Amino acid sequence: MFSYAHFAEHLSTALLVPLLPFIRDQFGLSYFQASLVVSAHSIISGLTNLPAGWLADRVSLRWLMGATMAGVALGTLAIGAVVGFWPLLLMVVVTAAFSGTYHPVATSFISGYFRARQRGQALGFHMIGGTLGATVAPIVGGVIAQMLGWRWAFVFLAIPALASVP
Repeated sequence: MFSYAHFAEHLSTALLVPLLPFIRDQFGLSYFQASLVVSAHSIISGLTNLPAGWLADRVSLRWLMGATMAGVALGTLAIGAVVGFWPLLLMVVVTAAFSGTYHPVATSFISGYFRARQRGQALGFHMIGGTLGATVAPIVGGVIAQMLGWRWAFVFLAIPALASVP
């Protein structure tokens, strides 16, 4: 389940860069605006790790993991519905905040769920899930974007994250 959640999280959040040419064309974004969207995701995702780690030590990890995955899924769905640069940037920031929260929460959750002698293997399987999600997202997202449009890629690939919430 941890590996699946990580897969689903990266399946949603690894779409932005490969689909950026479609988004840039539709909204007429400059290269600066496009790079700002990508940088905002990286910066916000990174900055949320520290407060998320602090929060993971103080609240229910089960609740926080569900909320994190719901935020990633709903943010990804919302990216598929944006109407311009500023709403896109806002939804990327929101999604990135939840994405950045995921990693310390999941690591803490795994550490508490598995015995010490199983943690390394559990974290390894968890990381495989994320890597597979980041590998599959550009391929599947690109096919969906080519066939149905970039918005549908965000909508369809948010579903696995939504399914992981429970």
